[in-house]
Amino acid sequence: QLCFGGFSLSACAGLLPYCCGAMGAGHSSLENLVYLRAWTAAEVDLAQETLRRERGAMVVDRGTFDEVFGRKNPEMMRVFDSLDADADGKVDTFEVLLTLTLWCCAPWEEKLGLLFRCFDFNRKGVLRFAELGLMANVALRVVARFAEMPDGFQEFGPLRVAVSAAFGASRAGELKEEGFAKWFD
Repeated sequence: QLCFGGFSLSACAGLLPYCCGAMGAGHSSLENLVYLRAWTAAEVDLAQETLRRERGAMVVDRGTFDEVFGRKNPEMMRVFDSLDADADGKVDTFEVLLTLTLWCCAPWEEKLGLLFRCFDFNRKGVLRFAELGLMANVALRVVARFAEMPDGFQEFGPLRVAVSAAFGASRAGELKEEGFAKWFD
C-alpha cells in the first residue's frame, strides 16, 4: 500500500485539506486544487490521451496547459503555477495528470483505472516495477507541492519498499489492473 505519513494516497488526495496537520502545514497552493474537482473521469481520460498519447511530451508548457486545461476554467493556471516549482514555465506531464486524477470528482474505482492507464507506458494492461515506482515518486512530489512534508519524508526508500511489495522480493513480473487496485487499497 502506498502511504504518506501513515495515510494512504487515496486518503491524502481526498482528505489533504484535513490531514495537513498530521503531514505538515498546507501550502497556500492547496486551495487551488478546488479547480480540479469539476473534472470527470471521462475528461481526465481525454486529457491523458491528449498529453500522453497524441502529444507524447514528457513536459507540459504553460501554453499547452492553458490549451488543454484552461478551456474548462481559466483559474486552472493556478494549479500549473503550483506544480511549476522552479518557475521555468514547464511541468512534468505525469505530475499534471496524477494531480488531475487524484483531485477530480471521479469515484476511487475510476481514479485507480485512470492512474493505471496513465502509467501503463506500453498499453499492455500491466504495470512493471519501474512504472509503479515512477507513479509512487510522482505522487510523493505532487503531495509535497501542496503540503509541507516532514523531514525525511520525501526519501524514496520507504516508497521502494511499498512498491516492491506489489511484485514480491524479485521486483520482477507484471501487475494487472486488479492487482494494482488491491495493492493500492
